[in-house]
Amino acid sequence: MLILCNLEIEYQISLYSTNDELEAVFCLVTGHGGYILTSGILSTYVVFTSFSKRTPGSFLIILISGMSSIGLMTIANFMLQSDFRWVLLSFTLPWICALILYAFRK
Repeated sequence: MLILCNLEIEYQISLYSTNDELEAVFCLVTGHGGYILTSGILSTYVVFTSFSKRTPGSFLIILISGMSSIGLMTIANFMLQSDFRWVLLSFTLPWICALILYAFRK
């Protein structure tokens, strides 16, 4: 998966010619990576604290935050036919599975 991302980034970088354009691509890639990492860290914290205690409202918070972050990003990438759409879907599926398992566990 990482190799696929690196190949895509190298391909996109090769399309640009000036340093300003290369800096813009670097900022975009690092910005999205940081966003995904931060969302994952916060979701993991909620899972290990509120989810394990089954705190009221934790399911709704994780559902809305996932839909508004990785969910919308995945949908947008599929609509744009992005090369990253399958990678993003692979990050979205565990989140969906976790919510389904949480809902069915009593």
